[in-house]
Amino acid sequence: MYTPEFRKQMVELVRAGREYANLEKEFGCNGWSIRQWVKQADRDSGRGDGGLTWSGFLYLAVVLEVWSRRIVGWAMESPLRTEEGDPSFRPGLPVHQLCIR
Repeated sequence: MYTPEFRKQMVELVRAGREYANLEKEFGCNGWSIRQWVKQADRDSGRGDGGLTWSGFLYLAVVLEVWSRRIVGWAMESPLRTEEGDPSFRPGLPVHQLCIR
């Protein structure tokens, strides 16, 4: 897993005119990954192809009943917060109960 700082550095190098293949050899990361980071950076700055930006994600947590493997509750939140433990099941967050027949 690459750090956000590393990905940002790769994007800046590509925008400065460096070739994907040279960056791949020099830094040991996959050229396809670098292309995806550049695409995502373009989307996030409003210059992209209309795909999702990082701020466009919605996170879903599901509560399963172990024995029957049925979904018994769920919660959605955007953006994901990671202050303490699992953000989806902290006290105070409404968990939606599903009707089980």
